[in-house]
Amino acid sequence: MIGKDRLSGAMLELLRGLLYDDPSQRWTLDDVQAWMDGRRLTPKQSAKRVKASRPIVVDSKKYTRPEVLAKDMWGYPDQVAKIVENSELEQWLDRAIEDKTLKLRMDQLFAEIPKYDRSTGYHERLAVAVASSLYTDCPVRYQNLSFLPSGFGKTMVEAYVQKNDMQPFIDVLRHNFIIQCIRNRKKAADSTALIAKFDSCKAFISQSAIGTGLERCLYLMDAEAPCLSPLLEKHYVQTPEEMMAAFEDICSKSKPQILFDRHIVAFLSVKDRKNIDPYMKDITSNEPHQRVLGQIRTLATIQKRSRLDKFPAITQWIANNLEDLYERFHDSEKREEVKKQVDVIRTKGDLSKMAILFDDPKIYQSDISKFYQAMEEYRRIESEKELIEEKLKNRKNYGQKTGRQIASVVSMALSILIIVFTAYITLLKG
Repeated sequence: MIGKDRLSGAMLELLRGLLYDDPSQRWTLDDVQAWMDGRRLTPKQSAKRVKASRPIVVDSKKYTRPEVLAKDMWGYPDQVAKIVENSELEQWLDRAIEDKTLKLRMDQLFAEIPKYDRSTGYHERLAVAVASSLYTDCPVRYQNLSFLPSGFGKTMVEAYVQKNDMQPFIDVLRHNFIIQCIRNRKKAADSTALIAKFDSCKAFISQSAIGTGLERCLYLMDAEAPCLSPLLEKHYVQTPEEMMAAFEDICSKSKPQILFDRHIVAFLSVKDRKNIDPYMKDITSNEPHQRVLGQIRTLATIQKRSRLDKFPAITQWIANNLEDLYERFHDSEKREEVKKQVDVIRTKGDLSKMAILFDDPKIYQSDISKFYQAMEEYRRIESEKELIEEKLKNRKNYGQKTGRQIASVVSMALSILIIVFTAYITLLKG
C-alpha cells in the first residue's frame, strides 16, 4: 500500500499494535487513544520463528520452517503419512530443531496417532493433525475446506445455505482429528466449550431421529444461525419467539401441511430445551395423534414461558388438523362434544387452553369406560350367537329339548292349578 515510502517510528508502533497476530495482545480503542495522546505503548514482540539446522524433503521440496511445511501439508497427505510412519518427521524434529515446546506437542500427537480411525480419508485427517501441531495458528485445511476451529460452524452453515457438498463437514464431525487441532491452539479462550460442541456433534451426526443429525449440528456449532427450515425461507428466525411470530404469519396466509420438520425441532431443542425436549417422545412417536399432541404442547409451552400474545391463526391451523386426535374417541357423541369445545377455543388464540383440553384425562375416561361396556356387551352377544349356532347344527332336533322342558313346566303348573281348583270346589260343597 505504501510502496517504498518509509514509516515513522510512531506509526510503526501503531501498526504493530493494531496488526499483532495474537488478538489478546492487539490494541484496543483505548490503546489507540493513549497513543494519540503521546503515550508510548510497546507492543509485545512477535516470537522468533523456529528454523531447522537442516531441511526435510517432502514431495521434492525442502523445508526448514515447520510453519511453512504445515501450510503445504494439505496438498500431499500421502507424503505426510509416509514421513510420519517411517519416523522421518520425528527424527527431523529431534535432530534439526531445538524447540522443546514443539517437541512436546509433536510427541503427544505421535502417541495419539495409533488411535486414529484408518478408514477412508485417514491420510487427509492425519495431515491436518500434523499440520496443526507443527504450526498452531494455521487454519484447518481438509479436502476443499479451510477454516479456523472457532469458525467451523459459520463455514458449515454457509455451505449448507449455498447447497454445497456437506460430506467434508460430516467427516470433520465424525472424527477426532479436529479435537487435536483445537487443543493445539492454547490461546483460544473458549477451547473447552468448543471441544464440548464437537463431542456432542460427533454423537448427533450419526443419528437419524428427528431433532438430531446434521440439522442439530448446524445450530450447535453456530449459535447465531437462523432456522434453515424450508417452511421459514421467507422469514429470518433466530429465537423461539420469532418462530412463533413466523408461524402465525404463515398460518394466516396459507395452509401448511406441517409446522414441525427436522430443522424446526433441532433448532428449538438447541435454543431452549425446556420448550420441546419434554415432548420429544411424543413428537418422534410413530402414532400420528401423539405427534399432534407433542406439537400442541410445544407451541403452548413457548407461548406460556415467553408470555406471548395470542396466536389465532396458529390455533385455527391446529383446529383444522386434529382428525388423528378425534379418531381416538370411540363414542361419536363424545367426539362431537370435543369438536364443539375446540370450536370455542380456535378463535381465541390461546394455545394453552388447546393443550389443556386434550391433556384432561376426564374426556378420555368416560369414553374408555363406555367403550369397555360396549365391548362386554359385544362379547355377551357373541357368546349367545355361538351357542345358538351350535344348536342349529342339529336342525332336526333343534328346540326339542327346550320344548320338552317348557312343556314339563307348563304341565306341572296346570296340574297344580287343577288340584288346587278341585280342592277348592270340594271345600265349597262341604
